[in-house]
Amino acid sequence: MSNYDQEFVEGMQLKLRLNREALKASEVSALPNAQSAPSGDFRSDLIDQILADKPGLTREKLDQAMQEMGF
Repeated sequence: MSNYDQEFVEGMQLKLRLNREALKASEVSALPNAQSAPSGDFRSDLIDQILADKPGLTREKLDQAMQEMGF
């Protein structure tokens, strides 16, 4: 095998190893986020976002206002 071919093989092995490590790292970092992530309910997520922007507003008042508006 030529020197170029050998370097190419080693480069591809390195690339594959780094990609596998990055994939494992992203899977590991995704686990805690999945556990603490909201349930996926759009309305609940929206309420959380609004409450973050309006600290004086309570969840109950916002929920009632959204129900009155039909949301």
